[in-house]
Amino acid sequence: MAAALQRDAALTIARLIFQSQTGCYARERRSAIHALGDGYDCSQNPEILVAFVYALNDTDERVRAKAADEIGDQIREHPDCAVPEIVAALKRAPE
Repeated sequence: MAAALQRDAALTIARLIFQSQTGCYARERRSAIHALGDGYDCSQNPEILVAFVYALNDTDERVRAKAADEIGDQIREHPDCAVPEIVAALKRAPE
């Protein structure tokens, strides 16, 4: 049972990451970033941070802002996720 739940979570995360990077509309990408940030934590699923960093370079400013917000929320809740690469990505992100 636990293995099935982990598999389902992994599939959902993969789907949301894909949507956050390929959604045709900014609202779809932003919604996927929001779902990743609210539904999962970076200490158990570090791949969500990659999606957030990718979204920091989105063409839509609302997607970029949501990604930065989710990174901040994750780091506040899980300080171990504040690796140098994430901090550097935030410093380089367009405004």
